[in-house]
Amino acid sequence: MKHRTQEEIAALMLETLANSNSGATQTRIMYEAYLSYVQLKRFLSSLLERGLIEYQKEDRLYTITEEGIHLLQVYNQLTQLQTSNNNMSTIAVNKYENVGEPTEVTNEYKSGQSNYISYENQRANRWRCEKCQRLFTNLKEMKLHKVEYHSY
Repeated sequence: MKHRTQEEIAALMLETLANSNSGATQTRIMYEAYLSYVQLKRFLSSLLERGLIEYQKEDRLYTITEEGIHLLQVYNQLTQLQTSNNNMSTIAVNKYENVGEPTEVTNEYKSGQSNYISYENQRANRWRCEKCQRLFTNLKEMKLHKVEYHSY
C-alpha cells in the first residue's frame, strides 16, 4: 500500500463524516479511513482544533462543519485536477513515443560498439516486440502480445 499524506487521511475522515447523515463514531471513522487508534486520536484533535469537525458529547458522535465540507470540496477539485494533469502528460509522452530512432545509433548498437547513447536507446525501448516493433509500457503487456499475435 502506498504512503498517504496527512491531507489524504484528513480528507478520508471528512468524507466519512460527510457521508454519514447524523455523524460517525470513532470506530467508524477509524475503519473507513484505515487508521490505528493512536493515529485517529491525533487526526481528530487536529481537525477539532481547526474547526473542521465538531464533537457531540451526549451522542458521542463526530459531525462535519461547513468549513470541513468546503475544505473537502476544494481537496476533491485539486485531486481531480492533478489526475487530469497526469493523464495529459501521459498522453503527451505516448504521442511522441513512436518517434523513429537515429539510424546511426541503431547501427552502432548492432555492430557491437557500446556507448552511452546506444545504452540509453536500448533502455528506452526495453519492451519492444522483435517481430512487429511495437512498444509496450511493461513486460507483461509485451509477453501477452507475443502469445496472442506471434505464437505458433
